[in-house]
Amino acid sequence: MNDLSWSGFAKANAIPLYETESDREREAAVAQRIQARIRGKLHRLAQYSIFDYEIVEDNKVTSLAEIKTRTCRSDQYATYYLNQKKIMNAHCCETAGLPVDLFVHWSDDKIGWLRFSRIKPDFYTRSGRTDRGDPKDYGVVGHYKIDKFHML
Repeated sequence: MNDLSWSGFAKANAIPLYETESDREREAAVAQRIQARIRGKLHRLAQYSIFDYEIVEDNKVTSLAEIKTRTCRSDQYATYYLNQKKIMNAHCCETAGLPVDLFVHWSDDKIGWLRFSRIKPDFYTRSGRTDRGDPKDYGVVGHYKIDKFHML
């Protein structure tokens, strides 16, 4: 039987997975803290999903969520940026009636929340990671001013 999932496609096409077990543990710890502050229940989505979690209330998915953990302080930079493909996917979900939330945990232990599927980035640049030598890590990114985040 063929695996027709995105996971199967990724494995068959050797898409690198940079997320480590330590990364997943950090994200899960942040998700627990978020869970304590929101109405719905966070459910982890499958590996290679576009977003990390779904938020469920009364057996209905009310939004999707992306959780990021950062090694810099929340006040170190004026903006937080995301890949434009992630932003476009969030806006497509919003258009279809499913909003997408962004949660960012910074090294100063602050967690910021933004319903980024409803907010246009303040501006776009070309940026990203260069340390892994993967050209997919660098490209067009949308910047959101930190002061737009609601701190949990």
